[in-house]
Amino acid sequence: MFTVGYLKPNDSAVAGARSELADKIYTPWWYHPTLGVLVGLTALLLGKTFGTVGIFLGTLPVLGMVGLAFTYRRLSGVDLIGEYAVTGRAKGRRLLRLLAIVVGIILITSPVLGSLLGLNWAPWILAIIAVVLISILGRAYDRTLRAELREPMP
Repeated sequence: MFTVGYLKPNDSAVAGARSELADKIYTPWWYHPTLGVLVGLTALLLGKTFGTVGIFLGTLPVLGMVGLAFTYRRLSGVDLIGEYAVTGRAKGRRLLRLLAIVVGIILITSPVLGSLLGLNWAPWILAIIAVVLISILGRAYDRTLRAELREPMP
């Protein structure tokens, strides 16, 4: 009779696979600044900074973000979206939520300040904030995710 052993979460094979995944997750230096620029461009478009020309530019950031996700997957072999996406543990998920909240606030605030209140300079400030914060929080998330993957399972 043949029996299959059960792998516990702290088993060396599982720990080795998690460590290998942590080593595989590599984000190029240009990834987060590019994502920040695409979010910033979205904020500018929502703030109607470019007027009617912005209507024609509206698909650029969306296509850019999709292309960025596919490029990352091709470079690292790791999914960013979907059921197999690596999200890390509590600290990593908190950073990811903070990043999502920051992006949400920027994208909601830009049309309010730019279009509704007529503060044409506000979307530019928000775009700069997007580039800086996404670059900083994105790098922090990457470091945290790799560290969490290397830690033993609880």
